[in-house]
Amino acid sequence: MSNFSKTKLIFIFCLVICITGCSSNFLNITRENNQKKSEKFIIPQDYVGWVKVSYEVPNALPLPIEDRNLIHQIPETGFLETSSKKEQDASSTAKFFYNTENKLTEIKPSFWDGGGMIWGAYTEVSIQTNGWKTTGKANGGNFGFFVGTEKDFKEYGLKMEEKVGRITRNAQN
Repeated sequence: MSNFSKTKLIFIFCLVICITGCSSNFLNITRENNQKKSEKFIIPQDYVGWVKVSYEVPNALPLPIEDRNLIHQIPETGFLETSSKKEQDASSTAKFFYNTENKLTEIKPSFWDGGGMIWGAYTEVSIQTNGWKTTGKANGGNFGFFVGTEKDFKEYGLKMEEKVGRITRNAQN
């Protein structure tokens, strides 16, 4: 076998290895991007009130992703805007945390008389229209929930029309 033929053979062998490696990495990246993400809501320490997240807001920052979790860092106001799209069905895997001195403490969702701290979750979807015709395309939207005890939710949360922001208690409470 001539040197030229050996060189060709080595080149083809290297090319096959490169293509195999690249396609394997591509498949892993594609598979990872198709996996569902869960959502992680990080709420300021001792926050009580409505939290509202608005999605697909132009010029807002996208949500960071850590370990397949979309990180929702809720500000003191309780209102977060992001250019990210709302994950479909990710709310069922959502986790809620208080950020206490840079340590996350999980907050349990609630049921009546269950002792949890997450109440009244809701989703609002904007539908794109073209004049009188609805295109049916979901466009942005909001996700919200109340953080507090069952008593807080009944006393304050159900009465807050805006459904965003901390509650303010009277001096007597």
